Amino acid sequence: MTRGSEARWMLAAAAAVMASCGGGPACPTSDQVRAELASLASGGTATIDAACVLGGSFVVPAGATLHGGTFSLAAGDRITLMPSTVDAPATALESVHVVGGSSDSSVRVEGAGHARISQITLDVQRGYAIVVSGASVAIDHVSVQGALDVAHIVDLGIPAPRETNLGYGIVAIDGADVEVTTGDFSGIADAAVICVDASVTLSSLTIEDSRGAGVAGFGCAVNAADLDIYGMLAAGTYTGTGIGLFTSSTHRPSTLVAGDRLSIHDEPGYGVIADHSGAVTLTDPRMSGLGLAGVWVEDATSLTLAGGTFDGNRGIAISAIGVASVDVHGTHVTNTTNGPIPTMGGLGTATMADALHLVQRAGVPSTVTLGDLVLSENARVGLVLDGGGDPLSLTVSGTMVSTSGTELGAVAQDIASLPTSWDSGITRVGPATTLDHGAAPLVVSDGVGALGILMPPTSMF
Repeated sequence: MTRGSEARWMLAAAAAVMASCGGGPACPTSDQVRAELASLASGGTATIDAACVLGGSFVVPAGATLHGGTFSLAAGDRITLMPSTVDAPATALESVHVVGGSSDSSVRVEGAGHARISQITLDVQRGYAIVVSGASVAIDHVSVQGALDVAHIVDLGIPAPRETNLGYGIVAIDGADVEVTTGDFSGIADAAVICVDASVTLSSLTIEDSRGAGVAGFGCAVNAADLDIYGMLAAGTYTGTGIGLFTSSTHRPSTLVAGDRLSIHDEPGYGVIADHSGAVTLTDPRMSGLGLAGVWVEDATSLTLAGGTFDGNRGIAISAIGVASVDVHGTHVTNTTNGPIPTMGGLGTATMADALHLVQRAGVPSTVTLGDLVLSENARVGLVLDGGGDPLSLTVSGTMVSTSGTELGAVAQDIASLPTSWDSGITRVGPATTLDHGAAPLVVSDGVGALGILMPPTSMF
């Protein structure tokens, strides 16, 4: 039982107990609750029994708290939190259950100031679950359940129609700073968390069985730890991706710092993809069963990867193309199998099965530092380094490459002035000991190009 299903079960059980004891509580009307909220001063609280079902729209004044209740929202309804000033109590929404959903946002916080959302479950079928615009909001113990119809997933369009689908779980836009701690997301049509020209901090989250991406950032600063993302579904140009990072329409690049316990597995696309982004930093990720690549970083400032295991992925485990600084240390990559990888600027594909696929673009210098790597049984090559015809600043140490068949171990190609000792820090085990030195040039990728991975958001949040 997931955290979200447990919370919903407890809510239903509580209501059942009340009903068995001679009926539920004496509930206020929705108009009475609206009037009570309107009268609250900063620091005041309106408390509603969990079994009380309310309808329509509600506004929580700055600094006030709405605690409890079940809110059944029609397409035009919304719960709005007015953010409070920094020196005042945070506007709060606590222990509420939301069903139905707005065709816009079910819960919205907009404007300068701060707010808090805690112990919230949303079983919503349309629109966006929580939208934060400009404000600083802490969200903890959140469960978002959409109603994605897998049988019609290809027909949804990109993005999905918000009138009939839950498009996004949590939306952070226009300079918002959102922290999400402890939660689960499923059944969402476009992304569990989307961030546009804003920042998000994510921890202790499970994201599963949704279309598109677990986390999508356009001009977003993402900090993440303890994420389990799996079962993302592909449709159209949505490949089924764990975390996708891109530049926004304001030309702001995204960045990612992912700490311990990032697990992305069993989905058809990419674990992490960053295209035209800033720095990408990963510590001890676990990635397996991915259909295209574990980590794909393209035209970015840097990729820093410390530790981690990659096992049983298709295509490429770790790829860096046109990245100014690449530093990979202490990582184990095993059993990468054949998969289609974009070539010709995304217009073609080639079959690859590479543990590390590092490509320097001509005229764009890269610095590559590799150390303490174990690359074993990867079906095409353990390590391929392509210099784009230019010199490459390269340091390799403490790396073991193990093969057992016709696969290659470690190959450097198209690098000007490559010293013969470039691989002195590499220990080859198996047939690669002899095969590498006579290897023909390998086809490498020049990026995903026009095909794209995630469409930029066009919805009016």
